[in-house]
Amino acid sequence: MGFHIAPFNTVEHLHLHVQGVPYASLRRAAKYFIASGYGFYTKGFSWFVELDQAIDILGRGKAINIMPC
Repeated sequence: MGFHIAPFNTVEHLHLHVQGVPYASLRRAAKYFIASGYGFYTKGFSWFVELDQAIDILGRGKAINIMPC
C-alpha cells in the first residue's frame, strides 16, 4: 500500500494504492518502485512511498518528496 509522488500523480487528491506484486510489466515495476531507506532516511529515491514510510516521515514533521527523506 502506498502513494504516488509527482509527476506520477494522476488525480489531484490523496488516495491510497493497494498493489499486487511482483509486477508483470517492467513499466509498472519502474513506476511503483519502492526504495527502502538507509541510515537516517526512511525512504530512498523513488516516485512511490509505502504507507509505513509515509507515516514515519510525516510523524517526524518532514515532507515527502522524490529525494530520500
